[in-house]
Amino acid sequence: MEHWWGRAVARSRRGLLLVAVITIGMTLGPARAGAAGEARAPAVPRSAEGGEPEGAGGGAASGTEEDALVAALKHDAILHPDDAETHYRLGLALRAARRRPESVASFERAAALGPTRDRLLDLGVAYTDVSRFGEAETAYRRLLAGSPADADALLNLANISLRRGAFEAAIEQYRQALSSNPRYLFAWYHLGHTLKFVGRAAEARDAYKRVLELTPANDREQAARVDALYQLGSMELARGKALSAEAYFAEVTRIAPAHHGAHWGRAQALLRLDRKDEARQEIDAHTRLLAERAPTGPSATTP
Repeated sequence: MEHWWGRAVARSRRGLLLVAVITIGMTLGPARAGAAGEARAPAVPRSAEGGEPEGAGGGAASGTEEDALVAALKHDAILHPDDAETHYRLGLALRAARRRPESVASFERAAALGPTRDRLLDLGVAYTDVSRFGEAETAYRRLLAGSPADADALLNLANISLRRGAFEAAIEQYRQALSSNPRYLFAWYHLGHTLKFVGRAAEARDAYKRVLELTPANDREQAARVDALYQLGSMELARGKALSAEAYFAEVTRIAPAHHGAHWGRAQALLRLDRKDEARQEIDAHTRLLAERAPTGPSATTP
């Protein structure tokens, strides 16, 4: 093997380890209440080039505006202590202001006064935000008692099962969500991750391919689609399918040019196809993107 390849391996080992950890360690933000027909998706695992923080999106109010809204709603809640909608809106405002522990009491009050579908769903989310998973599960099961086919509640239960290491339960709950909503992109996506983690590779590939059949409705769904392409490329490479792996990685780099993991994966596939010049270009892109990443953690501030 040429010396440039060995040097690239050494430079990239830390970066590849990070990619592997990110891929396996899913960020499981629960689905939230939304407009009819809209499935608010869980936060996707951060891809190799990073991802948007949970709750990010266009048109968000500034911190000052959020604080003013919270103050106004708190005043309304004092004047109307038995108005469930006021407490619910206060809980949403506190969450938007990143005051999540404080939001729990408002969601609890809203659900106690009027346990609607949205209030129970967001109560479960509020409990999840502060790692009170048992109480979150109780809220989702209350919702499912009245609406057994609620796809968002089923997906959120699956996320909790996954956190607990109950993989078979999580798989079954993701499949239940998909029975209710076969076009639930994030249910297919998380199902693929879970199946891959437990070693059911063929089923995982099928789940990721179902993600690719759906049209992303927002940036998060698009990010999930890109990661599904990346996962398929990695799995194809692992089973010796260099040609199809190269095609998946090439599509990732076309959509997300800063995805350094896909450049690395494509380089490996190209080498197996004896396309060394192209592989060299992909490794150069990979190492350049790694070098451009801002340092994080304690070492970033260590002299």
